Amino acid sequence: MKKRIESQATASVPGFNLQKSELVDWFSNENGAFVQVWNERRRGNIDSKGRVVLAYQLNGSEPFSITRCLSLSDSEYSWVDVSGVKRTFWYRDEPKFHRFEQDLPSGRVMVDDRRKGAKIDRIWTEKFDWEKIEPSGKRMTDVTVVRLQNSGKEFSVSYYQEVEVEGKLSARVLMQVERYEGRILRETVEVREGRPFKRVTYSD
Repeated sequence: MKKRIESQATASVPGFNLQKSELVDWFSNENGAFVQVWNERRRGNIDSKGRVVLAYQLNGSEPFSITRCLSLSDSEYSWVDVSGVKRTFWYRDEPKFHRFEQDLPSGRVMVDDRRKGAKIDRIWTEKFDWEKIEPSGKRMTDVTVVRLQNSGKEFSVSYYQEVEVEGKLSARVLMQVERYEGRILRETVEVREGRPFKRVTYSD
């Protein structure tokens, strides 16, 4: 069964029609296969240079959820992982630390970088109150989120940008709200100055 799924999931798009090998991992799943490509194998040594340079999901012959890893020179970061509007920069001097950036529809950027005092606080709730412009109900646990994802139920994710100065919270601003139906993103609403600013809806 695994070989049949992998054969069906081989992409017809140039650059994504890779087969399982020493540097290419295949993980079959319900959508086809998840593929990741290494520049070299770590072979158990976490300090080696081995790194995933390309990862993507295959649904039939179409690649999606593509993440590329690019090497950086003359920078405080050694690598950056790029996936759509999201970027993760890895610090050269302390690889366990990273800087995450996510573009908003208007062009503004959310940042999570603990070394620079920036944090994105994500709050999962079943509803969002658009009259009060705040999450409605209790913050959900990971277990509850997974249950709603698996059952196809609606829930919302609120994104707050937090900024710390000398270890103390100095600012907290609601930046974006996402509405999901199960695992499917249905709507993104950017919030600016306490009100909806830019709304993007998604179809199947």
